[in-house]
Amino acid sequence: MTTIKQTTIILLLTIALFACQSSDKEKLLAEKEKELLQKENELLKKELGQTYNSTNTSKADEKQFTVDQALVKAAFMKYLSKISGGRKLSTSIIKLGDLNGDNLIDAVVDYGLEPTYDDNGGGGNAIGEIPSLVAFINTGQALTIADHSEEFGGNFGSRNELKKINNGVIFLEGLEYTDDDPRCCPSLKTKTKIVLRNSKLVKL
Repeated sequence: MTTIKQTTIILLLTIALFACQSSDKEKLLAEKEKELLQKENELLKKELGQTYNSTNTSKADEKQFTVDQALVKAAFMKYLSKISGGRKLSTSIIKLGDLNGDNLIDAVVDYGLEPTYDDNGGGGNAIGEIPSLVAFINTGQALTIADHSEEFGGNFGSRNELKKINNGVIFLEGLEYTDDDPRCCPSLKTKTKIVLRNSKLVKL
């Protein structure tokens, strides 16, 4: 009987010991799991922080893109070298303003090219200048060409000149002929209004 009691006591103690060890293991596992979760949370926070900072940086970079006369001039000269046909630039006027209502500063370049010998039919000065307009759109990251037109250059005696951009409207001023004007010298002052519509320069 005593032996049975002793065996029972030993068995109970063994079970209690295993139970304690098991409980300790569970606590240890729980603590490790908690630590892993904390580390994962920290990593997630860091990743989210990097994403946020990256987003802010990209927005800041976009805000840093500003359109000014120098930037427009550089973009225009790069474009002109492809279309001038070797003609020299005689005049250029740059005006800044919003052309498409997106609250970004766009630009228009009014320019004239010196005609070549062939342009004037092999001699004389029938054409004094070849005028054109180039409209640039600001995408927020770059200037892109919206349209290039020779339609609004003016007439033989007087070219239209770019004056301003106001509320999306491009204003040109020039001269037209009266009935009494000689071919060389139109005297009637005119104003031309142009807008950029569907990426095309059109007269109002």
